[in-house]
Amino acid sequence: MLVLFGQVAAEAASNSWAAGASMNAARYGHSATVLVDGRVLIAGGGANPDAEIYNPATGTWSPTGPMTEARTNHAAVRLADGTVLVISGYYNDATSTEIYDASSNRGTRPAGSMSRATTQKRYCSTTAGFW
Repeated sequence: MLVLFGQVAAEAASNSWAAGASMNAARYGHSATVLVDGRVLIAGGGANPDAEIYNPATGTWSPTGPMTEARTNHAAVRLADGTVLVISGYYNDATSTEIYDASSNRGTRPAGSMSRATTQKRYCSTTAGFW
């Protein structure tokens, strides 16, 4: 199943669309990161520092701890240890970074600052080896 904005789901087996559960908050410019266990972390969006988790096994959304700063158009990537690195964006210090640890489910912690600010979303992949 593929979730699109928490409202519509694509059913691969039937090649059709069906209504899905709604997210806890409306968002735009947020990030979506697949966690090691298959759940999806949705972080930020607009001036919203909150994050939530979508569980495709149950079709439900659950709030998780907020980010340290509101972010939109930021980048988020799952690292080899299962944590998620969140960087930059609007509505915050554009050099700031933070780490989400899915094992604690308590939100993020600061991870230092980048040497240069960026407010444009960057697409990155640690599996392909590029940033």
